[in-house]
Amino acid sequence: MRRRAFLLASLGAAASRAEPKRVIAAGREAEVLALFAPYELGREVDGGYKLWNVRIEADRIEVELSHESQGLARLTLRQRAAGGGEREASASFGLERDASAGSGSAKHAADLLFARVKANDRGGFFRQAERPARDAAAPHSPFRGVLVPIGVFVLTLLAMLATRRLKGPPASGREPPSA
Repeated sequence: MRRRAFLLASLGAAASRAEPKRVIAAGREAEVLALFAPYELGREVDGGYKLWNVRIEADRIEVELSHESQGLARLTLRQRAAGGGEREASASFGLERDASAGSGSAKHAADLLFARVKANDRGGFFRQAERPARDAAAPHSPFRGVLVPIGVFVLTLLAMLATRRLKGPPASGREPPSA
């Protein structure tokens, strides 16, 4: 039982030290648009398809190419996988296409756009997520770093005591006295 309690406490501590997530930080709109240069928002890429919408999320960039009669073709640029197994990739991004961007003139416009991403992407686009700044108005306790480990220790002890009580007293091998 002690091993289980220690294992649970260890797993909780390991989870709190997980590697920080890599993201596209806020305020990098100009850098994102520079990936598509010389193509600009609202301007034609090829075959009547215009670079119409660029939506930046922490983990991806969603791009829409718009055509007057053909509708929208969507592309998603995601962070490259650790093994780099994407079929189409730049230094930082793997490319995902929706079905409308997979054939015909939409595919050609998407290919041209992604060729620019490949040429303009120098790598390292995703950065380690910054931890939010501590609120200046919040009081800082000098015991904060000590309280969490003590709390885990106390909870572990309580769990061990509870399991002992549930099991009952240890068997002594003697029969109880008869009345």
